[in-house]
Amino acid sequence: MILGLDPGTTLGWALVDFSGNIISKGSERGADLSSILFRILQHGRVFFVATDKAKVPGLVESAARMLGVQAVSPKEDLLVREKRGIVEGIKCANSHEMDALAAALFALNKKKGIILRVKSAAGNNGVDFEKLLSIVLKSGISIHHAMELLREKPREPEEGKVQNKGVGVRSVLKALLRSERSSIERIAFLEKELKSKKALISDLQERLRGLVRPKSAREKNMELARMLRLSESRLANAKKTIASLKKRAFWLESLALNDELIALQRIERISKESVSKLKPASVIFVDEIKGFSSSAVNELERKGVSFIVCRALPSSKARNIISIPCVSCKRAKVNGNIAVVGKAWLKRARSSRSVLEKVIREYKSNRGGGALQG
Repeated sequence: MILGLDPGTTLGWALVDFSGNIISKGSERGADLSSILFRILQHGRVFFVATDKAKVPGLVESAARMLGVQAVSPKEDLLVREKRGIVEGIKCANSHEMDALAAALFALNKKKGIILRVKSAAGNNGVDFEKLLSIVLKSGISIHHAMELLREKPREPEEGKVQNKGVGVRSVLKALLRSERSSIERIAFLEKELKSKKALISDLQERLRGLVRPKSAREKNMELARMLRLSESRLANAKKTIASLKKRAFWLESLALNDELIALQRIERISKESVSKLKPASVIFVDEIKGFSSSAVNELERKGVSFIVCRALPSSKARNIISIPCVSCKRAKVNGNIAVVGKAWLKRARSSRSVLEKVIREYKSNRGGGALQG
């Protein structure tokens, strides 16, 4: 695969295979090169690192060195119109992705010849394409010699057979020369591999030192100060909560000692969620009666609610829907999920409401009967 990079404050990258298919692309502000390369290598082996600049940027050189591959660049910086032409029809999130993708596709076109020749040779001779390409690129030897390196195996004389004693001196010299050349080429290849691995190890060690670096006295003091501020903030919140709970406890105690007051369960609105939290009761307090559902009202009735005290009477439309009698009480005292009203007032309100409901029912009944008689 070919990795295109666009260095900068925001690092753009694009990974393409040798058929030009996009494997991965993206961009990240303040990205760490080693982390990006680690993610890239999850997709497979990289053979080229590409840039859209004629002079290879330092970050691209570092990436190529860490991966042990060639850096590919154009003879002149790619112009914006050229890059747009290369990626035409492909959606890119930003200019960083576009530059990286254009670099990768440009490098693919530039290296297509050697890639195709190696692929053809590997297929015709039954050798691994990626191994063959890696040897050709890293050692600079011919495809033929690279295949010899891959296929070279030490031969042992077969048991029971006598070697031919009639081998000529020239043949022996040729064989030795060919073997020596192959050994030199293999050593050169392994040295390059070792160099790239050392560069990668060095980078990882540097990152590790940054991760495990002991904190300075100043950093320790700053950490302690931060923890102290956090503890003080938590303590202040705890004190507020305790004061609020004490106030509520005093209020509830006063309520329990006052025979003239009665506590009602309070909800803000008639909703399924709030009604589900209510305990069975005949009277409740509701802040506002509007926007309720018939299922929530039915749930109230199932819990035995037959009378509702509220801040303000519901609209005529709401009163036509809700079947539970309602009365307003602006002087109710509210604390959390409890509302307090006068016992005597509630008794009068329920009695008056019952009388009113009775009169309305009788009026409707008489009016309906008169209509039938007429």
